[in-house]
Amino acid sequence: MIILGAGGHANEILDVLSKCFSSEELFLFDDTGAETKISNHQFSRLLRSVLKLEEVLKHNPAFCVAVGNPKIRHKLTELALRY
Repeated sequence: MIILGAGGHANEILDVLSKCFSSEELFLFDDTGAETKISNHQFSRLLRSVLKLEEVLKHNPAFCVAVGNPKIRHKLTELALRY
């Protein structure tokens, strides 16, 4: 499962999904270059490029958009649905 976003909302989503998925099954995607705000988790599966996102989505197309801004949320959804 890929969580698209790595800010405060993604942190909340990660809390929920970490109860259902192992840490090996969870990824975060953030290609903005910003520092992530994931504080409660040991998290090393951070995807920083669209190429890495595409690679993971080809093996497992499950994703969740964890971004509050509607325009960015729409853009990320369309990006993920391409693969």
